[in-house]
This record gives sequence, C-alpha cells and structure tokens, in this order.
Amino acid sequence: MGQIWNYIIVQPIAFLLRGLYTLVHNYGVAILLFALAAKLVLLFFSFKGKRGMLQQQRLQPKVAELQKKYGKDKQKMQQEQAALYQKEGVSMFGGCIWALIPFPLIIALYGAVRQPLTYIMQIPAEHITVIQEELLSPVTAASKDLEEANALVTLAQSNLDAAEENAKAAAQTELDQATERRDAAQTNFNTVSASNKTVVDATKNGTLELFAAEKLAADEAFYRRIEEKGVQGLQKINFNFLGLNLAAIPTFASVLLLIPLLSALTSFLSVWLTQKFSGRPSAGGSSTAMMYLLGPGISLWLGFSWPAAIGLYWIVQNVLGIPQEYYLTKYFNKKLDAEEARKAELEERRKAAEAAQKEEDRQRRAERIAAQNQKHKPKRYKLKTPVEKPEDETAEGNE
Repeated sequence: MGQIWNYIIVQPIAFLLRGLYTLVHNYGVAILLFALAAKLVLLFFSFKGKRGMLQQQRLQPKVAELQKKYGKDKQKMQQEQAALYQKEGVSMFGGCIWALIPFPLIIALYGAVRQPLTYIMQIPAEHITVIQEELLSPVTAASKDLEEANALVTLAQSNLDAAEENAKAAAQTELDQATERRDAAQTNFNTVSASNKTVVDATKNGTLELFAAEKLAADEAFYRRIEEKGVQGLQKINFNFLGLNLAAIPTFASVLLLIPLLSALTSFLSVWLTQKFSGRPSAGGSSTAMMYLLGPGISLWLGFSWPAAIGLYWIVQNVLGIPQEYYLTKYFNKKLDAEEARKAELEERRKAAEAAQKEEDRQRRAERIAAQNQKHKPKRYKLKTPVEKPEDETAEGNE
C-alpha cells in the first residue's frame, strides 16, 4: 500500500515541485507556485463542497425545528432529519467529504518535503546512505574510538585482576593508561557530538535528509567529498526564502515561529470571513467556537511539528482561499436562491392546483347529491275539482 501511495500521490507531487524549483531556482517561490497549482486542481472539489455546505446551512432552521420536536427521541430525530435531507436532495455528509479531499495532498507534500533526497532530488537509496554516513562520520569515528578505549579499559582491568603479585604494578600502569585514553576519547566524543548536534538531532527526529540537502547546497567541500565517493550529478536545493530556512522545523526560539503563527491567523480569518460571506447568522454555542478554533489550532500544532515549507504552503492556501470562498459563496447563494424561488413557485402552483381540484371535486359532489335528491323526490298528486257549467246551459237543460 505504501508503494502505491508513493507512486500515485507522492512521486507526482515531488516531480511537480522539482520542476517548479528548476524553473524558478527558489524553493519558497516553488512552494508558492505549487500551492497555486494545487488550489486550481482542487477547485472542482471546492465547488462540490461549497454547494453542499451552503445547502446544509440553509436547512439548519428546519433541523432546529426537528430537534425541538424530537429532541428526546434520538432515533426518531435521525430518521426525520434523514428524510428531510432526502426530500431536499441534500447529502448529510457532502460538504464534509469534499472538504477532506485536500488532506491526502498535504500529507503527500509533507512526505516529499521531509525527504527531499528521496523524492525531490531522486537520489538512489544507496547514495543516500553514503551521504548520511559522510554527515555522521565525525560522530561515528569518535564513537568508535570511545568503544575501543572502553574495550581496552575492560581488558586492562581483567589483566590486573588475573596478574601475579609481581606483575600487578605493570598491569596497574596499563589500566591507568587505558583509563586515560578512555577519558580523552569520552571528552572528544562529547566535543564532536556537541559540534555536530544538528546532525545528531536530525538523525533522532528523522529529518536527516533535510539537513543533508541543505548541507549539499551550502557546503561546497562536503559536496565535493560526496562526488569523490561516487555520488554524481546531484541537484542542489537552496531552502532559504526571505532569510528563512524552509527545511527547518519552527521553534519558539527562532524567527521561524512567524510561519506557524501566520498559518493559524490566516486559518482563523478564512473561517471567520467564510461565515461572514454566507450572509447567515451562525448557530452560536460550543459548535461555533469549535469551528473557529479547530482549524487554527491544527495549523498551529502542525506548524511547529512539520518543516516550515508546509507552513508556508498552508498560509498560501488560506490566503488564496479567502477570495475563492467569497466568489463561490456569492455564486452558489445566488444559484440556490433561484432554485428556492423556483421551488416556492412550483409549490404555490401545486397548492393552487390542489385547491382548484378540491373545489372542482366539491362542486361535482354537490351536483351529484342534488341529482340524487331530485331523482328520489316523492310525487305530489292534486285532487280534481268539478267543473262548473255555465248558468245558461243549465237552464236550457231544465226546459
């Protein structure tokens, strides 16, 4: 899995970073250009994530109503919330998933930046071993000399313990000489270790390749010694940018602390301005506070844990992200407003159609009932009254 990750993610990133450095011959500018290229590549995912995030934000009032209604019934609340998101055509995790896409990129960049000999300079592993051995050669030689001196002391002590009475004086002299040599070797080892403390620390914390790449670029004599050992055609990389060593890990005792601080500050501004751009009030409470503090906190922590080049990359990403968030928010708010207006119009038409249908059904029922009543209405018979004859006809008949 590690090999696949290196070939698919880390190697292409290292290739691009190496190409940018070859083009501009400035490590800091190469990081800036890489951050810009990464922002453009990730723009598609930013589109997806921003739309999903704004859609979720617009549903928050309805979600709050569900929480008030089903607050005590968690299972029912989850079911109703899922039904709401499905009805509105919104993914519950859409915004979060797209927002996580950049993290593999920065992790791969970290791997490339932390191991410049392997990834950026493309030096074979056996040649890297030669470079590391040459860097540690003073400490290794002093350590070997100290081990030999300790072995001599142990041997002399054994000889003294086993010596005859008449040979103890000579054995003691041998032990004293061995002890004196061991003390001198210990003093030399301490001195060499102190003078090469940076190399020793880099070996302990896994940043020896960073130190080696910087050493190759700054120390011509060291570079020549490496060439004499068969390592040829190395690309020198100067990690300095505006007086800052981007290969070093920032500490509170160095000027590099500005990079983690700026990274945290720009991260906070990005989150705060994104909230302002949305034009909708935040929900408030602990969740809002967590949103404002989580990103800057991670930026600050990683800024003091990773090489300064990563912090610079993060700063550029945050700065470029502010106008991107503004325009994406403006674009999608306008688009979502139009979609909501369209939905509202369709809903009004549906309600009007339902009302008209109900009225038509009511009239039909009324007509049907009236027709039925007319059909079953009882007939009324009128009594015939006798027809009175005229007086003249009556008289004639009597005659």
